[in-house]
Parts: sequence; C-alpha cells; structure tokens
Amino acid sequence: MFIAWFVCGFALISRSIWWERLGVRAWFERWKPLFVLFFLVCTATLIVEGACAIGRRIRLRWELANLQADQMGVLLKYAGNCRSTLYFPADNGVVQDLARMGVLYRSSEIGSAEHGFAYSVTPAARRQVRKLLLRSLLE
Repeated sequence: MFIAWFVCGFALISRSIWWERLGVRAWFERWKPLFVLFFLVCTATLIVEGACAIGRRIRLRWELANLQADQMGVLLKYAGNCRSTLYFPADNGVVQDLARMGVLYRSSEIGSAEHGFAYSVTPAARRQVRKLLLRSLLE
C-alpha cells in the first residue's frame, strides 16, 4: 500500500514536462482524477492502519501492566527459559486468557491432552515483558 501511495504521490507532484518526454502526458491527464482518488484512498488507509497499530500497542501495554500474578507467572516461564514457545494443556484458563488478550497464540493445532499444545508469545508481548522485568528488577 505504501508503494502505491508513493508512486501515485510522485506521479501527481512530478512536472508535466516529464510526462511529455515519456509520451504519456495525454494519458496521464485523462486519468489524473483517478490517480488523485487512489492517492486519497491510500492515504486514508495508511492513516487508519497506523492508528490501529498504535491502538493495539497501547492496549497490549495496558493489559501487560495489569496482569494478574498467575498470568505473569506464565510469562515468566517464557522469559526465564529464554524460549518463545512452551507447551500447555488446552484447558489451562490462564493461557487461554493470555491468548485472548493477544499476548500468546497457539502456534500449532497439533497437540494432545497428554503433552499439551504449543503456545508462543508474540514478539511485541515479548518486548513488553522484558521491559516490565527490567523495570521490576531496577525498582
């Protein structure tokens, strides 16, 4: 999307003499309103996607800052073992809450009741957990 936005923006602000040299000035002038519309749609989409990403990051920070002790215990297993994937039973409510929050995700649907399922911590959550651990160690 960014590349399309950049190309449309560049085409709209470029000099008409360039289009003349390329031999496409008449074609470009004919389709210029469509370029403008596409540029505006791409701009709006990029703004909305950026706002959503910022919102997800803020929500994740807030949820990680307000974790319960058992939820933080699960995340400490990831940090303590320096691993991004651990196995938990499917009926573990704490892990399910963390998955619902977007902190963990089930990395594979293959698993069993005996050995559990593989749950991985998201990269953004891993960074936030490291920051929280460092902050708690420094206090």
